[in-house]
Amino acid sequence: FDGGTKATFDHIRTGAKFERVLDNLATFRRLRNELGLRGQAGLRFGVTILHENVPELPRIVELAHEYEVDLLTAGFLIVVSEELRPSSPLNEPARTNQWIAAAKQRALELQVKARFPEPLPTDGSVAIDVVETDTAFAARSDAPEETSAMEVALAAGIEASAEATAADVPAPTAPEAAG
Repeated sequence: FDGGTKATFDHIRTGAKFERVLDNLATFRRLRNELGLRGQAGLRFGVTILHENVPELPRIVELAHEYEVDLLTAGFLIVVSEELRPSSPLNEPARTNQWIAAAKQRALELQVKARFPEPLPTDGSVAIDVVETDTAFAARSDAPEETSAMEVALAAGIEASAEATAADVPAPTAPEAAG
């Protein structure tokens, strides 16, 4: 779920329609609640943090709260081509850290279970390298089934804390709706 506004979501998720996704989330929430399946039919948001959407992270947390998302997991964009380099949140680590901190605070206020990466170093020590696509997929295919985007980022050399991985997230008990 990569945008807190229609403009950003539709730009990042080419072909997706923000309103339709929100309608589907509302339907899922309603049916899950009506059928008493809250503990059995999980709903998670996976968020790829990009330069374009980082200011919307607090709004994405609010949407997760509104639609009763069980877990929001965010990870940094893995740059797999030169065209993606401008979208990397690593371009402005202080700005990225500011918005991640705001999203973490909002998640605490709303009691949304969320996992965000650790703050980026702001001393210029983080470089944006283009990761070969095969490397990212190889890292993912060798990992356990519950591998998250954050773990792929870790495999690609982006440092994060244990809190930001999916290793401690229990396996779902029923199919989940994707965000």
